[in-house]
Amino acid sequence: MSHDQDATRGDPRGTLSTVGVVRSALERELDQGRADPFGNMGEPHEGGVIAGELLGAGGMGVVRAGLQTALRRQVAIKRTLGSGLPQRDAPFLAFLREAWISAQLEHPNIVPVHVLCSDRGHPQLVMKRVEGLSWRALLDDDALAAELGMRDRLAFHLDILGRVCRAVHFAHSRKIVHLDLKPDNVMVGRHGEVYLLDWGVAASFDDGVDPWIPRASDIGTVVGTPAYLSPEQAAGLGAVLGPRTDVFLLGALAHRILTGRPPNRGDSVNDVIAAAFSSEPPPYGDEVPAELAGILRKAMARSQDERFGSAEELRLALAAFLQHRESNAILEAALARLQQLRDDGQGGRASLDPAVARRVESECRFGLEEALSSWPGNARARAALDDLARVMVERALRAGDWRRAAAALDRLPAGDDALWQQVRAARAEALLEES
Repeated sequence: MSHDQDATRGDPRGTLSTVGVVRSALERELDQGRADPFGNMGEPHEGGVIAGELLGAGGMGVVRAGLQTALRRQVAIKRTLGSGLPQRDAPFLAFLREAWISAQLEHPNIVPVHVLCSDRGHPQLVMKRVEGLSWRALLDDDALAAELGMRDRLAFHLDILGRVCRAVHFAHSRKIVHLDLKPDNVMVGRHGEVYLLDWGVAASFDDGVDPWIPRASDIGTVVGTPAYLSPEQAAGLGAVLGPRTDVFLLGALAHRILTGRPPNRGDSVNDVIAAAFSSEPPPYGDEVPAELAGILRKAMARSQDERFGSAEELRLALAAFLQHRESNAILEAALARLQQLRDDGQGGRASLDPAVARRVESECRFGLEEALSSWPGNARARAALDDLARVMVERALRAGDWRRAAAALDRLPAGDDALWQQVRAARAEALLEES
């Protein structure tokens, strides 16, 4: 069973399905007989596509494989399942809204739209065909993710999230919020491509955008997926929905990566929505790195003012964490070498062969410098370099080699008065013996 299904024990499917409908000026114009959504839509032959096998189906439409004949290009064809008066069907209108919004968002992590046309009164959207798997499938099956190159689970999934952040940040630059970020709405291609899908409840947070695109300020109900909702979505407060709402949802995706579950849980859909509204700070144990836990708590803060200011800020924080994590992993290996050198000097006598000691020192120094190269701000690595210099001074003094001790001490940027006194004393003693 998918971890997501643990979000609620009573109705798992309900908490992971999108709820709410976003209306736009289009509905009002249709009601008044002043809009013709088909007016600028070509017939199927104008799109030059031939429909093929069924790729997927849902409650609002189907997706088929297709061929764009003029370019001999494989495509995906999405169309509605509307009935009756299709121009007034909710699926029909939601389909058009998603098509129009998607067409505004040309980005490497958003599926390109080729053409929108009409087929016997039903709109169909011709898009790039993406062959891959849903992110949810990869989160639930490490073996499947390994087939796509996963070696480090956390780094693999945070990389996917980083690319989703890029898509979301771009949408925000076009004054669009997604409002339904979840693993099911992300596809990962066979070659590592990442695409953010399903803009069906997306809305604009700026009145200057095309009036047929829904306004977030017009939302007066719960819109999104209950298990991932932000507090303001759970409250149905459309007037305050904006980029930081999506930042919360991105944080919820990171929470899903770390815990295997979405943040909002309960025995029913209403319980899950209530949990989203309360938005208690998530408890993380020692298994979650403190830096990453802090990032998630900030992204999912109940107050929008306390969250990251943008999806890009969140992405950069996650990227910095991964950089720090890599640096610290290198550091730990180097610290083990340092401890080996330190332990060898206990009791006043070194037991390591000098050639072996030099190799261990070289490996330790290289590791510490590599850790600093990966993250120049790694204070532990910088302090360990100083510790290594002190250890090598002490080893050289025990071996009676004041010159090597002085050379090692020169590596200490701030110097060490006590060690310098020992080196000077060793030098004086050696010179006295030579004379």
